[in-house]
Amino acid sequence: MNPIERIRPVTQASQDQKWYVLRVKARHEKIVEKLLGKKGVTIFLPVRKIQRKWSDRKKMVTFPLFPGYLFVFTKISQKREILTTNGVVQIVGKPSPISVPVEQIDSIRKFVELKVEIDPYPHYTPGRRVEVRRGVFKGITGVLERKKGKYRLVINIDLIQQSASVEIDADDVVLCD
Repeated sequence: MNPIERIRPVTQASQDQKWYVLRVKARHEKIVEKLLGKKGVTIFLPVRKIQRKWSDRKKMVTFPLFPGYLFVFTKISQKREILTTNGVVQIVGKPSPISVPVEQIDSIRKFVELKVEIDPYPHYTPGRRVEVRRGVFKGITGVLERKKGKYRLVINIDLIQQSASVEIDADDVVLCD
């Protein structure tokens, strides 16, 4: 099942649910995604496709965008059920789980839904925040950066100190206040 299909829109009944980050064992992201999906938990595992080359062939391979992490939309009261799932290490946050702003999740989801080329990006706190005013990313806010002579819109997931970026036309953005 496509990871986007498991994401249900936030409804009135689910207002006490929030997005949390799970840290999982190395290379267990897809396993944890399946196990939690069977338990009825809303999961978001952003992935990217990379072409890998072997001596006899080339193949597109899917990798998690943020290795070792995935996102769950749940009530904190389900913490025990989630933590007892094979492969889950912890819900990120000390001393108690910290939720991820829905705007950050929505921005990453938009990247995945549009099937654009997504690159992991070094977490970058300083810089100018921008909002996209036109194009397919309209309404998304992030940090405008340059990479290899091209502009990139960087979305930071502060809680796990991870980021993702997509190529963008700098004329499509305006500075945030």
